[in-house]
Amino acid sequence: MLKCSLVCLLLLAPLAHAAPPSDQQVRQLLQASQVRAGLDSYMAAFEQNSLAALQRSMPELMVDAQSRQQMQAMVDETAQQVRKHLDWQVLEPRYIHIYQQVMTATEVEAMTRFYLSPEGASAMAKMPQLMALSQEMVYEMVGEMMRKQHSLPPRGPAPVQAPMIEAPVVDVP
Repeated sequence: MLKCSLVCLLLLAPLAHAAPPSDQQVRQLLQASQVRAGLDSYMAAFEQNSLAALQRSMPELMVDAQSRQQMQAMVDETAQQVRKHLDWQVLEPRYIHIYQQVMTATEVEAMTRFYLSPEGASAMAKMPQLMALSQEMVYEMVGEMMRKQHSLPPRGPAPVQAPMIEAPVVDVP
């Protein structure tokens, strides 16, 4: 009997550590990893760079002032729709749910400690630049794909310049 209890405890011990994180633990991680600030930075870069990226990747669509205004209106409308759907009040509960499905409380606590460390804060400060460079790369790839699909003449690659966006450092208690 004692042997069975000991074996059961040993088998169940890993499950005790696999408990999902609480809402508060996930909120602390989201704050430490600056998810909300990252979304805001992404949207600002999206709005700032979308028209320029379209101009570089598809200059044939930007032949006159009216065309540029139409493209700007399309970019503005898209940004407005994206902002509406990416509102933090809508996203936060979804993030919490996703983290609770995938991560353990122990993992969330370890990640929070990392993002609050000097190395984690440094990595987070570089994320906007990484995201901007990644976004620019995707825009260029999509533009090239669209030119190929529409048999448009190829263009040389545009220089990649990422905006330097400093992410705020957030103190988490």
